[in-house]
Amino acid sequence: MRKAVKQDVLILFILLCLLGCKKSEESGETKIPLIINELLSLNPNTSTPLCARLEVETDIPTKVSIIIRGQDGEDLSHDYEVYAREHTIPIYGLYPDYNNEVIVTFISESGKQVSIEKEIRTKPLNIDMSAWEYKILEPQKVADGFIMFHLAKTQVLTGVSGAYPVMIDKYGKIRWAYTAAMNHIFKRLKNGHFLVDVASELHEIDLLGTVYSIWNIPNGIHHDVVEMPNGNFLALSAAENSVEDAVIEIDRNRNIVKEWDFRNIFDVQRPLCPSTTASGDWLHLNGIDYDENDDSFIISGRNQSLVAKIDRKTSAIKWMLGNHEYWDDKYKPYLLEPFGNNFEWQWGQHSPVLHPENHNRILIFDNGCDKSYSNPVSPQNSYSRAVEYEIEPLTNRVSQVWEWGKEKGAELYACYIGNVSYVSDENVLICFGGILKKLGGGSSDIDVDVKNSVRIIEVNKETNEVVLDLSIASKADDFSGYRSYRAYKYQLY
Repeated sequence: MRKAVKQDVLILFILLCLLGCKKSEESGETKIPLIINELLSLNPNTSTPLCARLEVETDIPTKVSIIIRGQDGEDLSHDYEVYAREHTIPIYGLYPDYNNEVIVTFISESGKQVSIEKEIRTKPLNIDMSAWEYKILEPQKVADGFIMFHLAKTQVLTGVSGAYPVMIDKYGKIRWAYTAAMNHIFKRLKNGHFLVDVASELHEIDLLGTVYSIWNIPNGIHHDVVEMPNGNFLALSAAENSVEDAVIEIDRNRNIVKEWDFRNIFDVQRPLCPSTTASGDWLHLNGIDYDENDDSFIISGRNQSLVAKIDRKTSAIKWMLGNHEYWDDKYKPYLLEPFGNNFEWQWGQHSPVLHPENHNRILIFDNGCDKSYSNPVSPQNSYSRAVEYEIEPLTNRVSQVWEWGKEKGAELYACYIGNVSYVSDENVLICFGGILKKLGGGSSDIDVDVKNSVRIIEVNKETNEVVLDLSIASKADDFSGYRSYRAYKYQLY
């Protein structure tokens, strides 16, 4: 009798285990995920030909891992940590005119997984690659990320066909392109989206080209914008009945929170330098950065060869970086005094960028225009450069701590556009975006009959070693050419 009871208990235990396993399988704890539906769309918004969107439904919650096979032995991959049954997966980093191999893996909460492989055929891009030449390319020495730059065709200086932003990987290959209309701005936000300007509007988009928000700016937007920690934007605009001389703060609800009319801050009557400027364009704001340490912002006024720091709350000037000529007495307390060896002022500069850790350091693209009010330097004897200054706000002094480009002389002289950015602890990216040459040879300032070319250079700031040097120049014997407004380095995922 006792033996029969034991057998009955054992049978009951086995039945309970089997029932538990069945429930576990039904709950998805040990079940291999099953793909129910899938839909692949290449270039879903018609503006990003090297992107795709994969929509997949699984029968149980899964997270996603994606791999895009690389042509150079280095794959692009990304892991999503959120479990769900319905997935919309962006696929970035496809090569043009290529059968791209993409592997997507769906992983259940218990670790069971299933993978699908996709071959995505892309079309060629409308880019003449014969104009591209990598003079130097050291893939293992460049900083992580993809270089994004605004490529545009030119036919003499004023005949620009429009920006065609692309991203290239460390092996120099195009992995992303954007074909929709835009002007100057292409800046990444904290949420991973980007801001682009279209006419007088500011658009928030993702890398698939999806538009999330549109801000209409009454007096227009130009050149640059920066996001503040609270989510608001500081953007370059124009004061009423004036030209490119205002900063506005915009919130996420499309409201203009505050406006700074720089006619009320600086001297409109101060002489212009560089002298090659449009009528009425007394300041020509072309760059902005924000310093959260003291709630202030940095602006670049090209036509005054001035970089200045402004208190966001009070609009007071904190300091002014640039030559000391022709400033009225009331501005002199704010002018930084140079000290140290090999110091040079910037002239006609672009894109001031604060060091990510030391906000007393600032990196600037010094176009090097004129270099003097009284004795302007000719384009043949000038140079453009990346320059880093260190500011001592308590003593009102400034020193020059690093530069690159002076040694190249007029070869890289880019008088009207360009930018710089910190891309790692060691490396700086420099965009000589508008190198102007006459057809017969020789460098030029802004003129009608000139030929544009581009050099994008990444240099190690510690050793001055160039690890990437990309030249984009038309080989035709005419005025056709290329320019790039700016270059940055971003991650695709």
